[in-house]
Amino acid sequence: MKRCTCTVCTEQGLFSRSGLSARLVGVCNGEKDDCRALCRQIPLQVEDGLTLMMEIPETRVTHHVDQTELKKFCKFKYKIFPTKDELSSATHVPIQDVLDHLSQAVPCVGCRKSVERLYCQLQESGQPALEPIYITKSGKLALRPSYLTDSRRFYTLFYLQGTNCLSDIMGALPKSKRNRRCALHSLDSHKLKYPCCWTDVWKLLSKDCKDEITIIDAESLLDTVEMYVRKHRFCSECKSKVLRAYAILVEGLDSPRERGYCSLLFEGIRSCPEAQHIHVPCDVKYIACLIERAEPDNQGGERHAKTMEMAQEEVLTCIGIHLWERLKRIWQKLKSEEQSWQMLFLVCLETMKKRFEMAVDAKNGLSQIDRLVDEFQHESDVKERRREQKRLKRKLKRAMKSLPHCCKSEEEEEEEEEEEEGSTPPRDETKDKEEEEEEEEDDDDDDEDLEEEEEEENPSTSSLTSSSTSCGICGSMQNGPKKKEVVKLPCGLEDLLTTDSDETSFISQEEINVFRAKKQEVDHTRKQLRKKIEAKFAAYSKEIQVCCTK
Repeated sequence: MKRCTCTVCTEQGLFSRSGLSARLVGVCNGEKDDCRALCRQIPLQVEDGLTLMMEIPETRVTHHVDQTELKKFCKFKYKIFPTKDELSSATHVPIQDVLDHLSQAVPCVGCRKSVERLYCQLQESGQPALEPIYITKSGKLALRPSYLTDSRRFYTLFYLQGTNCLSDIMGALPKSKRNRRCALHSLDSHKLKYPCCWTDVWKLLSKDCKDEITIIDAESLLDTVEMYVRKHRFCSECKSKVLRAYAILVEGLDSPRERGYCSLLFEGIRSCPEAQHIHVPCDVKYIACLIERAEPDNQGGERHAKTMEMAQEEVLTCIGIHLWERLKRIWQKLKSEEQSWQMLFLVCLETMKKRFEMAVDAKNGLSQIDRLVDEFQHESDVKERRREQKRLKRKLKRAMKSLPHCCKSEEEEEEEEEEEEGSTPPRDETKDKEEEEEEEEDDDDDDEDLEEEEEEENPSTSSLTSSSTSCGICGSMQNGPKKKEVVKLPCGLEDLLTTDSDETSFISQEEINVFRAKKQEVDHTRKQLRKKIEAKFAAYSKEIQVCCTK
């Protein structure tokens, strides 16, 4: 089968790749039995008196279903709805939600209007064109029970077949440079004259559809002939001969009496004078010859038909033009209707998925709050424990520095000398700035607390008056200037710092009171945090209920 290689077709390239998956499987003659649509079938009106049945094949999902993800989906989302009615209500979607999502996802005005028209058509006729989605009597969109009861099909439909498909389609559509319309709904699409290969459309037709489109109405053919004669500025004599050849073909007049008539030119074409139409042979080669005759029509210019044989050839050219325009119209209608079906199906699928996720969030709301509270509490406990350890270490370090030399051991004195000489390890440069700021704030707070404790334990009025004083800890006499009273170590402070302390170690009442105060403060903080999260979740639940009532 040869492709058309004319210059006009190769430059415009409308049919270089059909890009169609839908097929035309039948003819609707106006009777109820003929127009009864099966699953994923939609009547497609090509022109007045010609309606074909379009069928969209079921999408085969080739993605591999991850069993781990499927089990996680069943555990946390699918099985939280105990009954089929609850799951069905979680996927019911009103048409207004679909239209709102459509206006955000599809920028082309023509596509949105086409989708709305298709929805109204399916709602009135009740045709199962969106399987497994159907339209209820109230106008809502719902999912078939066979998909509700099967978790694998449910997961495949929502999370594999309907994931990012609409955005991919919108990104692949060619758009007009002047506005946001797609190529099918812009004015530029009507300017394209010749497709590159009409045979791609011919392959999508069934035998009944091919027989139907090769039947040409006499009045439609006459309109094509008159337009062709006016376009090419035939003279009155040539025009009369062309119209005479048309009358011989359609009305079946006595052709042998015509001078210069060639019966071989109209061989194979059968006329029905009673029904006022003609039958063109349903052969690809014959139709290809007719369309090749129509190629020079794009160039325009003045033409003549001096003889009856030339007039017959002009009539055949008009038949080729008529068939090509009909095939082009079928392609445009088929492409537009399939695109509208895909958009409607995917928008419904994405809206259902969004509503299902909202229902899942409404079900799992309280458990999520508990998990958030536990996470926040765990983080705060870890930070508080680290701060308490640092405070105790700094407190012990300051207490050891305040001891007199007579009470210090040789090892402690050596450690102090090493610290003064700068033998401490350098500070880690990779430490985050935020942690440094937090430590500085904690150090300031701890310094203030320690100063207050020192003032309470060691008042300034208890300083020694004589130059020679005795050590308050070991009792040895020391000469020197007037010094403050030495701070005594709190009981059990070193035991608190060690990790392997005995269970029988003594804990003072003051430490117990401090621990109780901190515990009360942590409990109070946790209650406030829980109240805030519950308030936010209550507002979110009200929004979900308002959306569900719509």
